Amino acid sequence: MKSQPKSKDLYQQITDKIVASLEEGVLPWQKPWSVKYLPVPCNGESGRHYSGINLLLFVALVALRKILLSANGLRSKEPIT
Repeated sequence: MKSQPKSKDLYQQITDKIVASLEEGVLPWQKPWSVKYLPVPCNGESGRHYSGINLLLFVALVALRKILLSANGLRSKEPIT
């Protein structure tokens, strides 16, 4: 019988650490910091900060809008909604 590859041992070690954290009441996938003082855009209605792909799309939209406006010689002070 073949022995399990070492990567399986690594996966098991990580799984054991996650399970131990969960049993202690720690949610290891939650970030321990706050974005309260970081310049992260937020939803105007809910006040919730954009995160993940939504943040990436928002930043890309702002950059694209600036490029298009500067190419046309326009300036806009309107917020992006």
